[in-house]
Amino acid sequence: MKHPPMFLRAEFGALPLPKSPAARWGCYGPLVVMLVAFASRLWRLGAIKTLVFDETYYVKDAYGLIKRGYEVQWPKEYDDIFISGHLTLPTEGAFVVHPSVGKWLIGLGIELLGNNPWGWRLAVCLAGSICVFLVGRIVWHLFGNGKMATLASVLMALDGVQIALSRTAILDILLELFILLGVVFLVRDQLSYRPKLLTALLRADETRRTLGLRAKRPDLRLAPHEIAPTQAANLMTSNQPEKVPAAANPARYRSLAVAIPQETKKTWSFSPLPRSFRKSPQETKKAQRKGSLLGPVFWWRPWLFAAGIAWGLATSVKWSGLYVVAVFGIFVFIRELSARWATEPYWISSSVLTGGIPAFLNLVPITAVVYVGSWLGWFLNPNGWGHTGGSVWRDWLEYHRQILNFHTTLVSDHPYKASPWGWLLQLRPTSFYYQKVAGNCGKDQCIQTVTSLGNPLLWWFGALALVVVIMGSLVFLDWRAGLVLAGYFATFGPWMIYSNRTIFTFYTVVISPFVVLAVIYTLGVMMGQWRICSDKNWVGRYNLVPRSFPVNQVQIYLGLFIVALIFLVAVYFFPIWTGMTMPQHQFYWRMWLSSWI
Repeated sequence: MKHPPMFLRAEFGALPLPKSPAARWGCYGPLVVMLVAFASRLWRLGAIKTLVFDETYYVKDAYGLIKRGYEVQWPKEYDDIFISGHLTLPTEGAFVVHPSVGKWLIGLGIELLGNNPWGWRLAVCLAGSICVFLVGRIVWHLFGNGKMATLASVLMALDGVQIALSRTAILDILLELFILLGVVFLVRDQLSYRPKLLTALLRADETRRTLGLRAKRPDLRLAPHEIAPTQAANLMTSNQPEKVPAAANPARYRSLAVAIPQETKKTWSFSPLPRSFRKSPQETKKAQRKGSLLGPVFWWRPWLFAAGIAWGLATSVKWSGLYVVAVFGIFVFIRELSARWATEPYWISSSVLTGGIPAFLNLVPITAVVYVGSWLGWFLNPNGWGHTGGSVWRDWLEYHRQILNFHTTLVSDHPYKASPWGWLLQLRPTSFYYQKVAGNCGKDQCIQTVTSLGNPLLWWFGALALVVVIMGSLVFLDWRAGLVLAGYFATFGPWMIYSNRTIFTFYTVVISPFVVLAVIYTLGVMMGQWRICSDKNWVGRYNLVPRSFPVNQVQIYLGLFIVALIFLVAVYFFPIWTGMTMPQHQFYWRMWLSSWI
């Protein structure tokens, strides 16, 4: 069978996206928002002439990489000389605690535009703008709703932590870029791999029943595709889902529902699995020879492989990318379990041996190869820090041991040190820059400030939306909510382990996309754009889902009102995200909480 059946999108993400004006919205909408976001981030990008916050480390490291091929040891208090351009480039290698991919990208901007504020920040400005587009594409692939995809990009463009870090040459926005790119590839993997897997699972299921191999699971003998074609045809016209035989949907077959909502018809629909699932005698004998107890195996998953490359690059920016690989790898395995649980007699063994191992081989080795490759500059330059003249691999491993020791023991006082318990509410944002400047501010002092404060309403509503995501994932088993929740675990969860370390709220720039996804998921439910897929009510009982459900106009207006408020708050806080000159008292107007100062 060349084309797999149309499985329930909300459960498997396997429904082809509609080729309609909505599809154009799903691409061009986020693209337009990205261009507007790029313009807003590019505006006055070089207005602050000094190295801001941790730019003092990463910009100089990037300059050394471009000129020497490795990070060099700069003299202390060298910022003013570096900015002036009258510098002497050292040759001694420097110990650095982050891999070099992010600094290479910053260095490319310096090589292109020169050693000036525009050159320092060009790479992060581009990366932050691309992230706006990628979030919209994730929403499009998850939900097939072009307008909500565009709205997701808008919310991403309006977040303060995104704006501030898109204008500051530090690594976190580059880490976010590769994380999101990997998530896009992961969603594409699920959209392409899931139908093939389910088709193969049902074929293997029928083969086993033909060979009498299903005796150990008699409760699962009746599958959805065993409904008589004539009965299924009647269901398609009767519009009475209650007529679906209860026996056709045993509990473990709820995830194999094949009914889909029609995008162009406000009706119920039911599609039986085609007869082409039944194998020919020759195919049956072949399956018998090979053995089918462990189910189908797919050794090549190109989109998952691409995700491994992206997350390898993320890990090559900061080690935080390792958590992303681990968490989303577990997510992929859980998705494998959910599919094989419905049909495989030995579903755990099948998930591990024929599902998990191939997925691991597609994801993890390429991640490791990309990470090791990111150290090529260090390997090729014996002047790099840590070279002893002995085994280069032993030196490399010792380097990593010292990096790990630094990351696990760093404890120091800092006025903007922030516990991760307050990150999701933005209780203690990081001040990157604060300077009194000359200007026409009347009797008040003029200042310029850059604060990495997330859009307060977006983040506060995001905290409420997280509850909806948790319910959608754990209660209703909606895989889309599960993906968003996995994003929280990957980008926020690990920091709870290191809450005693010196860490900062601006790390939430990589959490921000998943906050936006949580808000979009909740708004979509509230405004009737989609509904949480409940196995109990819509999949497990009837094998059917409605195209939509009645929505009170108040819900729609409430959703639009929330979005409008987020936009107005973004306009209000924009000056302190971009370093605009303002009277000092206006800065304090924007400090709604004393902990923000």
